[in-house]
Amino acid sequence: MYSERLIALFRSAKHAGTLEDATHRGEAGTPGRGPYMRLWLRIEQEVVVAARFKTQGCPAAIACGEALCEMAEGQAAEQVDGLTAADLAAYLGGAPEGKEHCPALAMEAWRNARLGGTAAARVTSPAGPPAPG
Repeated sequence: MYSERLIALFRSAKHAGTLEDATHRGEAGTPGRGPYMRLWLRIEQEVVVAARFKTQGCPAAIACGEALCEMAEGQAAEQVDGLTAADLAAYLGGAPEGKEHCPALAMEAWRNARLGGTAAARVTSPAGPPAPG
């Protein structure tokens, strides 16, 4: 069963979309094979000033992307680094049965964007190639 908060986040999804001036980009999952999430971040002076997401997934995955962006914006990036999938699930009012992977997917996209995981690319501009590392 979906919590009221999860439903509200799914319906609003105000952070859904791309971020043209992103400084970080990360992905989790495999496009076309189950849930997939891409996350764009703009971090200035170690503060998350903007976050956007796109996902191929269920309402719970959409709500997780929205929740992560909502939780991250305005926070020190290092503080968000410390969040776990359980923290994200708690923010949602619990992950529905069978959807426990959705908060983990969002947090994996964060880690890949922020910490340079294998599916991550740091970007210098939306049109330019990824910068090393």
